[in-house]
Amino acid sequence: MKTIPLQQRFGSFLADGGKAVVFLAEEIEPALQAGETVVLEFEGVENMTDSFANACFANLFERHPEVGIETVARAAGNKDGVVFGLDAGFAEDLV
Repeated sequence: MKTIPLQQRFGSFLADGGKAVVFLAEEIEPALQAGETVVLEFEGVENMTDSFANACFANLFERHPEVGIETVARAAGNKDGVVFGLDAGFAEDLV
């Protein structure tokens, strides 16, 4: 499992769609292709623009419809935040 704390990487405001495209291509997609579960930790993130969300998440789900999202609250000691786990097999588990 690969855990990525987004606040440490991008700050508390996820805004730059260009950075999101690079992040998706260089970190998320290779990990998923290697069979890893990717956990995106949102602790400390206060806001996200449509540009960032579309560049990262919309592109991910368009390119990889087999990927599902599992939302886990109170994970990894994060009582108030939300963590998203991305796993190539999760969508199949829902069927």
